[in-house]
Amino acid sequence: MNNVPNEVAQLYHQELFKHLETLSYLRKERQLSEHILKDYQIGYSPSSDFLVKNYIRKDGKFSRVERLQAVLELDLLKINGYGENIDPYDFFCGFLTFPIHNPQGKVVGFTSRKFIEAGNRPKFMHVFYEDGILYNEKSLNYEYVVVVESPICALTLEQYGIPSVAVMGIHRIGKTYQKLLGVRDVYIAFDSEDKFVGRAQAEKLASLLLMRGKDSYLVELPLLFEKTDVNSYFALASFPVDSFKFLMSQAKRASSLNLGRISKRKQFKGSTQDIVKIVSEYVSLEERNGRYWGICPFHAGGKEKHASLCVGGKMNIFYCFACSCFGGPKEFVEMISSQ
Repeated sequence: MNNVPNEVAQLYHQELFKHLETLSYLRKERQLSEHILKDYQIGYSPSSDFLVKNYIRKDGKFSRVERLQAVLELDLLKINGYGENIDPYDFFCGFLTFPIHNPQGKVVGFTSRKFIEAGNRPKFMHVFYEDGILYNEKSLNYEYVVVVESPICALTLEQYGIPSVAVMGIHRIGKTYQKLLGVRDVYIAFDSEDKFVGRAQAEKLASLLLMRGKDSYLVELPLLFEKTDVNSYFALASFPVDSFKFLMSQAKRASSLNLGRISKRKQFKGSTQDIVKIVSEYVSLEERNGRYWGICPFHAGGKEKHASLCVGGKMNIFYCFACSCFGGPKEFVEMISSQ
């Protein structure tokens, strides 16, 4: 039953067009066109028993038990209760769904956004069947690509002919950045926020790429509200494509910035000390090709077998490829002192 994710994605997609409220949100508020909704198979799960009624119980080649087992193993269906009181429910109930396709068209995961309130569930939820995947990886075949945070932002750019991929959560940067190494020009356009969270994470991604010898461009979105993302920017701009391409033309190369000491960024403000000198007081570092490596002290009790902590003297940062801890001199001292 290898085709189950694709079949479920199509069910969600067909259901989307039965709900005017969800369509209005995507078409009017998010300004996504009909062909984008169809081409990218955007869907919706309206009820907790949607999969049970529309997939598990339908007639087909496989039995109901086989179908139930398949959606449970794929984390598309969850179970509440025990024994005779079990209550299966659709994992994406009340969420808009965005199937993640690999270049061959196979669904290798789902990302989703909450549309209706459903208890204390998070705003975004994901299930991945492959490691390190990005949303819309087919755009990695172009000479340039714009990296954004969410699928809706990626689809906004794609709608206007601008190749884009989404990391689907800034916490996943350390697991996905390697997919970008083969693209000639990488533009990073993360959300602009009053707390500079998006900017800090954009710099983190740029730093990871630099550590692998890949330069990138940081696109500055104007802070129009408390938060501005690509989708809201396009919705407000009179000439969105020209305006955004101008921002791209003004984007700074990551290699031209001291990413360890960007102004307005709280976590690195005032970090002028040499990161290599600071870290070497606690960790034995070995120089390899201009970078310093050591055993990360923040996971596995400092007893990992292979050095995963990379320290960049030029960028004045440290990053662990195993646990994704990241920061400048101040953050390293604070983290090591709290152990």
